[in-house]
Amino acid sequence: MTDMRNSHQSSGHDGKEPSDRSGKKTDAKEQKPYAGWIDLALQVSFTFAITVLAGVLGGRWLDNTFDMSPLFLLIGTFWGVGCGIYWMVLKIKQFAELKEKEAQNHEGSP
Repeated sequence: MTDMRNSHQSSGHDGKEPSDRSGKKTDAKEQKPYAGWIDLALQVSFTFAITVLAGVLGGRWLDNTFDMSPLFLLIGTFWGVGCGIYWMVLKIKQFAELKEKEAQNHEGSP
Protein backbone atom coordinates (compact mmCIF):
# COMPACT_ATOMS: atom_id res chain seq x y z
CA MET A 1 0.00 0.00 0.00
CA THR A 2 2.86 2.38 0.65
CA ASP A 3 4.18 1.72 -2.85
CA MET A 4 0.94 2.96 -4.37
CA ARG A 5 0.98 6.05 -2.22
CA ASN A 6 4.57 6.85 -3.13
CA SER A 7 3.98 6.32 -6.84
CA HIS A 8 0.91 8.54 -6.68
CA GLN A 9 2.91 11.36 -5.09
CA SER A 10 5.80 11.05 -7.50
CA SER A 11 3.55 11.26 -10.54
CA GLY A 12 2.69 14.88 -9.73
CA HIS A 13 -1.01 14.26 -9.03
CA ASP A 14 -1.05 15.67 -5.54
CA GLY A 15 -4.02 18.01 -5.92
CA LYS A 16 -1.91 21.14 -6.37
CA GLU A 17 -2.30 23.63 -9.18
CA PRO A 18 -1.33 22.34 -12.62
CA SER A 19 2.15 23.07 -13.87
CA ASP A 20 3.97 22.71 -17.14
CA ARG A 21 7.12 20.60 -17.64
CA SER A 22 9.39 23.36 -16.36
CA GLY A 23 7.57 23.35 -13.03
CA LYS A 24 5.92 26.74 -13.48
CA LYS A 25 2.35 27.04 -12.30
CA THR A 26 -0.09 27.58 -15.15
CA ASP A 27 -3.53 29.10 -15.09
CA ALA A 28 -6.46 27.07 -16.48
CA LYS A 29 -7.33 29.98 -18.80
CA GLU A 30 -3.83 29.89 -20.26
CA GLN A 31 -4.09 26.17 -20.93
CA LYS A 32 -7.32 26.34 -22.96
CA PRO A 33 -7.96 29.83 -24.32
CA TYR A 34 -10.51 28.47 -26.83
CA ALA A 35 -12.76 26.88 -24.20
CA GLY A 36 -14.90 30.01 -23.84
CA TRP A 37 -15.50 30.14 -27.59
CA ILE A 38 -16.53 26.48 -27.68
CA ASP A 39 -18.87 27.03 -24.75
CA LEU A 40 -20.46 30.03 -26.49
CA ALA A 41 -20.89 28.12 -29.76
CA LEU A 42 -22.54 25.17 -28.00
CA GLN A 43 -24.88 27.39 -25.99
CA VAL A 44 -25.93 29.40 -29.02
CA SER A 45 -26.42 26.41 -31.32
CA PHE A 46 -28.41 24.33 -28.83
CA THR A 47 -30.59 27.26 -27.76
CA PHE A 48 -31.24 28.26 -31.35
CA ALA A 49 -32.20 24.71 -32.27
CA ILE A 50 -34.50 24.37 -29.25
CA THR A 51 -36.30 27.67 -29.88
CA VAL A 52 -36.87 26.88 -33.56
CA LEU A 53 -38.03 23.35 -32.72
CA ALA A 54 -40.40 24.67 -30.05
CA GLY A 55 -41.85 27.19 -32.50
CA VAL A 56 -42.31 24.57 -35.22
CA LEU A 57 -43.88 22.00 -32.91
CA GLY A 58 -46.09 24.59 -31.23
CA GLY A 59 -47.21 25.95 -34.60
CA ARG A 60 -47.90 22.47 -35.88
CA TRP A 61 -49.97 21.65 -32.81
CA LEU A 62 -51.97 24.87 -33.18
CA ASP A 63 -52.52 24.13 -36.89
CA ASN A 64 -53.88 20.69 -36.03
CA THR A 65 -56.03 22.07 -33.22
CA PHE A 66 -57.61 24.91 -35.22
CA ASP A 67 -57.35 23.30 -38.67
CA MET A 68 -55.41 26.21 -40.19
CA SER A 69 -52.63 24.27 -41.88
CA PRO A 70 -49.67 26.50 -42.70
CA LEU A 71 -50.52 29.63 -40.70
CA PHE A 72 -49.41 28.73 -37.17
CA LEU A 73 -46.52 26.63 -38.43
CA LEU A 74 -45.09 29.67 -40.19
CA ILE A 75 -45.79 31.95 -37.23
CA GLY A 76 -44.18 29.49 -34.84
CA THR A 77 -41.16 29.03 -37.06
CA PHE A 78 -40.56 32.77 -37.37
CA TRP A 79 -41.15 33.21 -33.65
CA GLY A 80 -38.59 30.50 -32.87
CA VAL A 81 -36.02 31.96 -35.26
CA GLY A 82 -36.60 35.47 -33.86
CA CYS A 83 -36.24 34.33 -30.26
CA GLY A 84 -33.13 32.33 -31.13
CA ILE A 85 -31.48 35.27 -32.87
CA TYR A 86 -32.38 37.63 -30.00
CA TRP A 87 -30.88 35.26 -27.43
CA MET A 88 -27.81 34.72 -29.61
CA VAL A 89 -27.15 38.46 -29.85
CA LEU A 90 -27.49 38.84 -26.07
CA LYS A 91 -25.06 35.98 -25.39
CA ILE A 92 -22.50 37.28 -27.88
CA LYS A 93 -22.67 40.77 -26.34
CA GLN A 94 -22.17 39.30 -22.86
CA PHE A 95 -19.25 37.20 -24.08
CA ALA A 96 -17.63 40.18 -25.83
CA GLU A 97 -17.95 42.30 -22.68
CA LEU A 98 -16.41 39.51 -20.61
CA LYS A 99 -13.48 39.12 -23.01
CA GLU A 100 -12.94 42.89 -23.06
CA LYS A 101 -12.95 42.99 -19.26
CA GLU A 102 -10.48 40.09 -19.11
CA ALA A 103 -8.21 41.85 -21.61
CA GLN A 104 -8.29 45.04 -19.52
CA ASN A 105 -7.50 43.08 -16.36
CA HIS A 106 -4.69 41.26 -18.15
CA GLU A 107 -3.15 44.55 -19.35
CA GLY A 108 -3.34 46.02 -15.86
CA SER A 109 -1.68 43.07 -14.12
CA PRO A 110 2.12 43.10 -13.58
